Amino acid sequence: MNQPESEFENELRTLRPAPPEPALEERIAKRLEAASGVATSGRLASQRTAARSFQAWLSRLGWAASGALATVALLTLNDARDVTADSAESLSRTVERTPADALKHVESRSELLEAEDEGLFYASETNEPVRQVRYHFRELHAWRDAETGALVEVEVPREDVRFMPVAMQ
Repeated sequence: MNQPESEFENELRTLRPAPPEPALEERIAKRLEAASGVATSGRLASQRTAARSFQAWLSRLGWAASGALATVALLTLNDARDVTADSAESLSRTVERTPADALKHVESRSELLEAEDEGLFYASETNEPVRQVRYHFRELHAWRDAETGALVEVEVPREDVRFMPVAMQ
């Protein structure tokens, strides 16, 4: 019992599991056959006939083709609904031939989307406490072409960081 570990480990390494008996494989195959209703001819893994395999492959191909066709149809309808080729060309021609002074400024506005309080800090110059607040804005600007009536709108995100002095009492 007090064998050195290396001899014991070598002995364990030489051990191999015994192969299963053929009768066991046959019993498992019969149970699988009874459970699935498909003849396995004494094998554990059931094999499909060539006709069933072809039908399954054809069915999968049909589903893949119909999915691809539906995707193409949706993309085509979406492109046609969003921007037609004529309107895209006319817009590009309008932008190309319109000098900057031909556009009349119509509107500008700024919307505050969010304000985040980022806590207290000490200013490096004065060593006094300040509160850091981060503001997120969306600026909207619009110009109109006097000749064609085309409207050009631009949305610009903006972020401001402000330091507010804190009165300590």
